[in-house]
Amino acid sequence: METERDPSAVLAVAIEGLSLRINNRILIENFQLHLPAGRRIGITGPSGCGKTTLLRTIVAQQITPPSKATRFEFRPGRVGYVPQEGGLLPWYSLQRNLSVFAQQNDNHKEWCNDILRWMELDGVAETNTQKLSGGELQRARLACAIASRPSLFCADEPLTEVGLQQRWRLLKAWSGEINERAASLILISHDVETLFYLCDELIVLGGERGKPATEITPFTLPDQNHPRVPGQLDSKLIESFRQLMSRG
Repeated sequence: METERDPSAVLAVAIEGLSLRINNRILIENFQLHLPAGRRIGITGPSGCGKTTLLRTIVAQQITPPSKATRFEFRPGRVGYVPQEGGLLPWYSLQRNLSVFAQQNDNHKEWCNDILRWMELDGVAETNTQKLSGGELQRARLACAIASRPSLFCADEPLTEVGLQQRWRLLKAWSGEINERAASLILISHDVETLFYLCDELIVLGGERGKPATEITPFTLPDQNHPRVPGQLDSKLIESFRQLMSRG
């Protein structure tokens, strides 16, 4: 993804010429991602085009053959991964999960309690994660990612099972924490409002059916301030972006 940037900017992620392959099928071809530290990028596209596989490859920070890339580099730092499924220790309570992800830092109890409050999970802190509802599990995965104090968040369709008003509250809290830590973000989502709320730049993957996905057009949002106000998102720009997505 080519953008006009200060060449001296520190990159959190630098990927060039990535061809992502599974069982000799090319999912994504010639993919590029230049993510400066502290920047937020959203990736969207049709179901099945390889977005989740791409994100898992980034989280793992390694390429499994026959996939290949001409450049695949990462700034050292912790990654906070928010998967669609799994990601929690099912034999532990939510509170214990948070403690594990927080890695027993000096103030980890206070830190975990803060996160439980932000994610509105105070009432289920001692509940085994196997007994959480779908929406609670999504909030728990995000909470654990935040608990690890990452320099890079990688999130795959977070909070899709959470009600609209609560989702905006949680996104605001998360966005504020990303700002506080000057962290970077790679967000996979089909939800345009969430992409516009959290991200600075967007990548749309698409292409002809049955062929590898490629980047259609990079899309830079004019508002670079965070956290944003949900009700003040540019509706005309959102509609323009939806039309761009439909071309995929």
